[in-house]
Amino acid sequence: MPEPEAAKPERTQSPKHVRHVKAWVSLGILLAVWGVALLIIRSLNMPAQGIVTQHNQDAGQNSEQLMSVNGKTATFKYPISLQKIKPDTLAVGDVEKFLFSDTEHKGRSLAIRVKELPGGVLAQNGDYNMRKQNPQQYTEQTLTVNGAMVSIMTDINSMHDKVAFMPHDQLIAEVAFSGGESSDTQSQAIFTTVLNSWQWL
Repeated sequence: MPEPEAAKPERTQSPKHVRHVKAWVSLGILLAVWGVALLIIRSLNMPAQGIVTQHNQDAGQNSEQLMSVNGKTATFKYPISLQKIKPDTLAVGDVEKFLFSDTEHKGRSLAIRVKELPGGVLAQNGDYNMRKQNPQQYTEQTLTVNGAMVSIMTDINSMHDKVAFMPHDQLIAEVAFSGGESSDTQSQAIFTTVLNSWQWL
């Protein structure tokens, strides 16, 4: 019978070869970590995707550059583009008046008059009744501003001219705005700013 072959001795890796393998593995891990870190840094420097917010410069200025008025009966705000001027003398029944004009836009003005309202009923106000009785010239819109009902009368012949009637107890505020040659968007922004900021004292 043939003699069985002698078992071959197992090959063992030299310590030098093991060190080389460990070095390459460490280098691979290091490169992977560096690559991930590079991707994270690039993603942080890129603008966010999916949501784009456009800041309107004019709207931003209107919302930031506001002036406050503290009157006897109410407080409100108005855009700094309007210049406050001295109103005329108080008439019978008037409590206080405010008048503003815009030198950059011809015909743009804001006039506010707070006057007595007998019985606290809007129908008792003569200026409101005059417009109410002339629907061929004025359209009425009713809004809720800061929890209170506000009636806005707009002149059909000039959509930039409107008056807001805001009754409060025995008083009423008449906020009259004339837009002149300005755009409807600009006029509405000023008008809305005053109404939304109005607070009775």
